[in-house]
Amino acid sequence: MFITYKQLLSMKELNRAEIAGGKAGLYRIICWYSIAEIVSYKEESYEDKLVFVSGIGLTNYKQELLNIIRYVIKKGAAGIVLEIGPFIHDVPDEIQKFADENAFPVLALPYDIKVSNVTYAMAKILSMQTNYYQGMRKVMDELRTQTVTNELMEKAFYYGYKSREAYYGIIVEEDDHLLATQDGVKDKLLLSFFAVFGRLDYKDIFWSEENGCLMFIVAWRNSGNLKQEISKYMTLLEKDWHSKYYKWSLSIGVGSVFHDIKDAALSLEQAKKALYMIRQCHKRHEIRIFEDTGIYRLFFEYNDSSELENIYHSVLGDLLEYDKKNDAELTKTLEVFLNCNCNISLTSETMNVHRNTIKYRVKRIQEILNLDIASNNQCFNLRLAFKIKKFLRI
Repeated sequence: MFITYKQLLSMKELNRAEIAGGKAGLYRIICWYSIAEIVSYKEESYEDKLVFVSGIGLTNYKQELLNIIRYVIKKGAAGIVLEIGPFIHDVPDEIQKFADENAFPVLALPYDIKVSNVTYAMAKILSMQTNYYQGMRKVMDELRTQTVTNELMEKAFYYGYKSREAYYGIIVEEDDHLLATQDGVKDKLLLSFFAVFGRLDYKDIFWSEENGCLMFIVAWRNSGNLKQEISKYMTLLEKDWHSKYYKWSLSIGVGSVFHDIKDAALSLEQAKKALYMIRQCHKRHEIRIFEDTGIYRLFFEYNDSSELENIYHSVLGDLLEYDKKNDAELTKTLEVFLNCNCNISLTSETMNVHRNTIKYRVKRIQEILNLDIASNNQCFNLRLAFKIKKFLRI
């Protein structure tokens, strides 16, 4: 899986190592290491690796180290360790400055510390962390699919669940549904997610995956606006995701805040429904919180979709039939008109149709449907019908 810099720097093998630059990048995560006596400028991947450089063979170590750091940053490295000794005498000021500007951690390691001891300790932690996070995933799967027993609650507490904290479910999906089609992409998004929440000092995030989506249970750290909080995380997530991996856009569904672990499955199901509404509305790069889905929440509770469709046709059926027979677009005009708060001018501008044409169409719509759009009750029924259309993708 991965380790954090906090875990790395707590190793006794690195107790004399110093952070020589790039402290702002200590949120980065490390998936493995690479020993590079001299970095070969080939298409070698340093993605999410901690690169160890002794400086052997460098003739102008100051300039060459700067070139190496630029190169491994480009290749996605998580950081670099410079062995301070006979080949690298110190960490030059220009390297410290460059590391700080790029939030790229540079560690200075005394030459008498054996790199093999450090990497062995890293490998042990990585192995334990892999088992730990896989355990968290198993608990997450059980929380969302099984009855929460005392045994399951004990497992959740073991992996960091705290009954005094508030949590919410999140589902992250790539907008073009490509995560499930390409090997390793989903894992990279998962790493970006953990890197972002690690930057914000979040711990013990329960996670799983389903149908190309990543699912999380995360603690809610404040009592402010939940959407603003998620927006901040999404901005950081996309920045990390885009800078290191892909430019694909993401959307997020968010469930209700809960305190009782027994409500975790409900919050995740709500997040799934919120994400569903993003797709039904043909949106991209969107955050939708279930509690903000309004009347659609009722639709989710309504098990008979055929009855919803009957409502839609009972309200708009005559207009749909007219459009079909006359190759007209009165139904579309009505939908835009309602979305424009029944404003003729705004509807005209939105549809790029003359204002008088819109006035005629609205009059004709009222005649066909035998109603008065100015009536609050009838206007509500029309809006409801279009919401059903969107929900059912009719």
